[in-house]
Amino acid sequence: ITDAFPDMVAQVFLVPVRFEAGDRVQAEFSRTRDTRGTVTDEGVYLGVVEDVSVDHDMPHYEILWDRDPISGIYTTSLVHYRHEEKLWRTAHGGIIYGLEK
Repeated sequence: ITDAFPDMVAQVFLVPVRFEAGDRVQAEFSRTRDTRGTVTDEGVYLGVVEDVSVDHDMPHYEILWDRDPISGIYTTSLVHYRHEEKLWRTAHGGIIYGLEK
């Protein structure tokens, strides 16, 4: 594009998706150890938004993740978007690079 339009400038704006309770989501987690010491392996996780709350104009999403096929355990995360970092974070320090419906 820059070759075709060398005198033009493109501005890209990233706007995170807003979710509602009941939305199915897919998250791409980075492998990390959260503040409780729990290790989340890198991978794609599926879940459903259970609740939405707002704190200082920032939506927080409580997500119930699908059952782990190995342990059989369900887990939940409180997730919010960090504009300054351009990524999603969990309340305990987990990193989500992509979160979509």
